[in-house]
Amino acid sequence: MFELRWFKTFIWTLATFFAILFVLPLAYELFVIATPEMDASAERNSRQLVQFTSNIFSWVALFLGCLVAWNQRQTHIRRERLHKRVIERTREKRRQAREAQYEKLYGKKPPKGRSTS
Repeated sequence: MFELRWFKTFIWTLATFFAILFVLPLAYELFVIATPEMDASAERNSRQLVQFTSNIFSWVALFLGCLVAWNQRQTHIRRERLHKRVIERTREKRRQAREAQYEKLYGKKPPKGRSTS
């Protein structure tokens, strides 16, 4: 089965990035509308602080989410490789068992290039 856990994590990371980047300033604007008026300097300073905080949090969320998604992707790739090796080992053991059975029955090694099944 094709696993998309790392991709889902990446999409959630992007969603979180944009939510923090745009929703936090929007929430601040709603807060400004609902509260008594501030003087222009205080409002400008608080708006800059909210923008700065929003940018920092959104980039940190994006970076951490990408790290988690990358780790999940690497884990998925390692599991696929391990699974492939297990299948190859199982096939090799079955082939050796068939050859041993052939040798036991006929007293000679099976001919090359022919299936012993």
